[in-house]
Amino acid sequence: MRQYKLGNIVTIAKGIEKPPTATFASEGIPFVTSEHWGLLTNIGCLPKIPHTVQHSMYLTRVPVGAILISPFENAYHICQQELYIGENMMAIIPYQRIILSEYLFYYLQVQPWKVEEIDQQIVYLPEIEIQQQFITHVIQLEAIVEQVQNILTALPQLEQYMLTENMYLLKLQKEQKELIEQFKWMGDIHKVLLNNMLELRGEP
Repeated sequence: MRQYKLGNIVTIAKGIEKPPTATFASEGIPFVTSEHWGLLTNIGCLPKIPHTVQHSMYLTRVPVGAILISPFENAYHICQQELYIGENMMAIIPYQRIILSEYLFYYLQVQPWKVEEIDQQIVYLPEIEIQQQFITHVIQLEAIVEQVQNILTALPQLEQYMLTENMYLLKLQKEQKELIEQFKWMGDIHKVLLNNMLELRGEP
């Protein structure tokens, strides 16, 4: 383990004021402000800055692997593509040869810190290979948790299905019992009719 001051192994980028709405287009690099936090899982819905005007504006651009910090709560998002960030947004861009984005992403979620002191935050880092092993292990655990959650979500539907099937089975059993009773009744009627016919013919 080696000790680092976070400000020495990352670049901290802050968003600037939102550009005019007329700047946005249907294609280009997505632009994110605090009001767009809920859309980060659906990048296609974000406003975009077209390539034709990117160089004529002063914008904060963050790369793939940058970690966005929510201004409202302790929530984080790893950029899967380049983004521009706007007002109230902050991004941490790790030096990947020292700390992997995913490792820092998990680290920030379990380590208490204050936004105004983030560059002074002390972190203890293993070698890159160990960080990667940790990330792989966490991803596997998350997959297991997701599977369990899916099972728990499906349980009410399964219980309803079993209840429906059980009710259907009970209905079949009832119908079977009624059918047996009906055959028994018809057998008794047939027996009575047969005896009556024999009596009419004088047979014992």
